[in-house]
Amino acid sequence: MCASIFEYDECIFSSCTKMKIQNPDLDFMYTTIMDHHPGIYNLQDPNFKNNLDSAYRKSKEFFAQTDDVNVEKKILEDFARSFDDPHLWIHWYSNEELVPTSNQIVPSLEVNLLKDQVVWVALPTFDFNAAEQKEFQNLLKVLPKLRNKKIIIFDLRGNQGGNSEQGSLIINHLFGEKYAEEKRNEARSSITVDWRATPDNLSHINLIYERYQSSYFKDIVEGIKQSIRQNKPYYHEISSQVMTDGSKAAHTVKANIIVVIDSKNISAALDFIDELKMMGPRVKLIGQKTRADRLYMEVRAVSLPSGLGTFSFPIKVYRNRARKDNESYFPDLESQTTDTEKLLEFIL
Repeated sequence: MCASIFEYDECIFSSCTKMKIQNPDLDFMYTTIMDHHPGIYNLQDPNFKNNLDSAYRKSKEFFAQTDDVNVEKKILEDFARSFDDPHLWIHWYSNEELVPTSNQIVPSLEVNLLKDQVVWVALPTFDFNAAEQKEFQNLLKVLPKLRNKKIIIFDLRGNQGGNSEQGSLIINHLFGEKYAEEKRNEARSSITVDWRATPDNLSHINLIYERYQSSYFKDIVEGIKQSIRQNKPYYHEISSQVMTDGSKAAHTVKANIIVVIDSKNISAALDFIDELKMMGPRVKLIGQKTRADRLYMEVRAVSLPSGLGTFSFPIKVYRNRARKDNESYFPDLESQTTDTEKLLEFIL
């Protein structure tokens, strides 16, 4: 027998040849985190590397004891869950029992003018396909005309994030870009972001830039490139300050703002709420407690060696974010109904 269960990979004696070969997906996930996750060099999370190694060793022990593919999947899922990070997970391509499913019907991106000068804006995602992107552009054109309505309701039910810049654009068009940027500058004066600088992470960000043609992501691409050339583990992003003539901008939004939230909200959906709260007018949250995310953000997905699914993980980390690590939003008024008409009656 091998001296230790952690050493069976390297055994060369015939008595060890019967032991199970290490799962390639687990090794791949471990190596991917080591090579591309921002937690490896994060001094504000000093236990990250030790926790990674501990979870990896335990998972290897469990793998040595089974040949059942469903048990192996469960071991991999438990390894991912050990980070307590909703941005780090496995998605299986099959429809087996271990795959989380949802029967919730997510509404489409749309704007409806209702009675009593109430506007209902359904935002089920910030990850728009081509058709949704056209609808989103129409929404941006309409937003300045909604400022004098009585109530604007942003329906985030089912929204699990996407591109947080889309939420920022909504706020820019509603409040005015100069005012919105000034309020962000005030709120984020001490916030910075560190991007793990690796060639593969750079390729991921470059794809986002090519998709959205965003000046923000173009700056991130150039920053990561420079950090890689300088052999730095991070590209240190500092929030850009909008140059003004010294005068303070004002907004003309008279509408009361309500956000409908639920237990699926995470990532860019929470970022959108963060920014709405920076703007000044009170934002009332109605619905159910949201999920929470860590300070690790911007999800990148890669295929597992087995071909059975994908592994997703974050590549940037916030510094000094007002919303703390793994902090949820709670509704000001709780409502469990999923019926939109009943929810509107409750709000009114």
